[in-house]
Amino acid sequence: MANQTITQLPAAGPITGTELVPIVQNGGTFRTTASALAGSPVQTQTFLTLNQEPTLNNSRFLSSGTGLGLVDGGAQSFYRITLNGVSGTLETMGSGFGVKIGGTMTARSIATSGAGLSTTNGDGQSGNPTIALSGTVASLANNGGTGFLSLPGNGTVSGRTLTGTASQIGITNPNGISGSPVFSIVDNPVLPGDGGVVVPFGNTAARPAAPTNGTFRYNNQTGTFEGYASGNWGAVVTGTGVTSVGLVMPSDFLVTNSPVTSAGDLTATYVSQTANTVFAAPNGSAGTPAFRAFVNADLPNSGVSSNTYGSTTAIPVITVNAKGVITTVTTAAITGGLVFQGSWDALTNTPTLTSSVGTNGFYYVVSVAGTTNLNGVTDWQIGDWAIYNGAAWQKIDQTNLVSSVNGQVGAVSIAYADLAGTIPTWNQNTTGNAATATNVAGGAANKIVYNTGTSTTAFIDAPVTAGHYLKWSGSAFEWNVAGTGTVTSVDVSGGTTGLTTSGGPVTASGTITLAGTLITSNGGTGLTTYTAGDISYYATGTALSKLGIGSSTFMLTSTGSAPQWSDPAGITVGNATNATNATNATNATNVATTATSTDANFFIPFVAASTTGNQALGIDAGITYNPSTNALTASINGGTF
Repeated sequence: MANQTITQLPAAGPITGTELVPIVQNGGTFRTTASALAGSPVQTQTFLTLNQEPTLNNSRFLSSGTGLGLVDGGAQSFYRITLNGVSGTLETMGSGFGVKIGGTMTARSIATSGAGLSTTNGDGQSGNPTIALSGTVASLANNGGTGFLSLPGNGTVSGRTLTGTASQIGITNPNGISGSPVFSIVDNPVLPGDGGVVVPFGNTAARPAAPTNGTFRYNNQTGTFEGYASGNWGAVVTGTGVTSVGLVMPSDFLVTNSPVTSAGDLTATYVSQTANTVFAAPNGSAGTPAFRAFVNADLPNSGVSSNTYGSTTAIPVITVNAKGVITTVTTAAITGGLVFQGSWDALTNTPTLTSSVGTNGFYYVVSVAGTTNLNGVTDWQIGDWAIYNGAAWQKIDQTNLVSSVNGQVGAVSIAYADLAGTIPTWNQNTTGNAATATNVAGGAANKIVYNTGTSTTAFIDAPVTAGHYLKWSGSAFEWNVAGTGTVTSVDVSGGTTGLTTSGGPVTASGTITLAGTLITSNGGTGLTTYTAGDISYYATGTALSKLGIGSSTFMLTSTGSAPQWSDPAGITVGNATNATNATNATNATNVATTATSTDANFFIPFVAASTTGNQALGIDAGITYNPSTNALTASINGGTF
């Protein structure tokens, strides 16, 4: 076949891959198939194609998604990837934050509206947006105080505490921290201003059903101010009223500041009384009490007569009833006593005595001084007694050693001449010795002489039997027989007197102590403590009652069963039956008031001193006592003024 160009060759049909194709390799011409040529060389690169190319295994083609679009400018032109929809509007949006509205992005910036907030970098271009408090709100946030807040008008907030007006308004929780503030009128308020104040008012029927002392109102029915004091309503008015108020008391009281002619206190105090007097009814009868001496009749009766009970040989036995009153006193003989055992040599302990060993009441007289130890006693002199008390040996010191006689020591012999100039001259010659001295006139053997008065003597004969002792009866000496036996125990009981005892029973030696408070039925008070100014009186029971000292200017009155302190302002003084006018009414011993008005208030009738000039008709003369100011306010309605 002649040489032909490729273009001169006929067109081939569809390639199946089996067609033979010449190729040049390494300078030689070789044959291969179309399929081998298509698969060689193997493609490892990735191709980007405009559209999907199935013959290019590693090819990729462009595809658009949400917000992106592809624009093909045609052959020899561009193929462009573009933004569309919301993404497209983002490119054309202005500066600031982007906000999607439907399919469009719109620029926005953070802004504030009204006072209290401010914004910095609202569109975010220069930095992060900052929203801050400003003005009054910023001042509120920065205020570190407590309590209520105030707007002073300069754009700031200040802490405030509610404050009441002194002497007028009180406030609890004034800063509101602990609770809601509560406003109240303070005690004893002082109303400000100089105009006036309107108090509650109404007619008489409008008065409170249960008024309290100190209630004040205006009665538009009677046209007067009125107050409630001491359980009664009374008019409080101004004008001329009582010009003098006096006070008359029993002579036991001293009245001062009487009469009161403007303002002041009537004072009654006790008059000084004689010491050791009591305030009681007359002795032996009923009557007005007064200060008088205390008498036996003021004490409860006893069943014992005046006498001396007990002796050296007998002790009193006292019987007391349930009220503590002694009803009987008898005596009981004392059994036992001291029994002399003879002499005792304290040097050699003869006879032998042993500490804490012996018979109760036995005693010895020391014949030889010594230092034998008996229950701690070692100083024994001639004449001392050693007595056993039932538990131990005791000493009765009978020693009176003479150190010298008339300046001489040793065995002393005194002659009359030795005493010359040192003794008085007697009416008889005392020269001689005791053996020839003259006996006392009337003396005899076994007689004891004693003085019965100045320069007078008497004798008492010695008893004819042993075992007697000499006793002074109060008017003379007498011999008594020592009892026998032994008292083993002594005790005392307070019974129902209110008294208690301690230390008993005494079985050897000791002290019984009496304590407690004697009750009234035995003449005591039954009281253990007092306060200065207390007044004691009997009401009931086993103890007196006490009335403490009263307030200054108060008077002592009676409730009918007990004394009490009373405010003089509340004391009714009786009927002025002897008074003819206000001047001599102060001399009346009794002053009283009577109701002379239809509204049942009590008034004092006034009688004019003359029949000419301004006259008081003596009606509706009201006196009102104010316990807060301790003042009397009075007025007279009616008459000619």
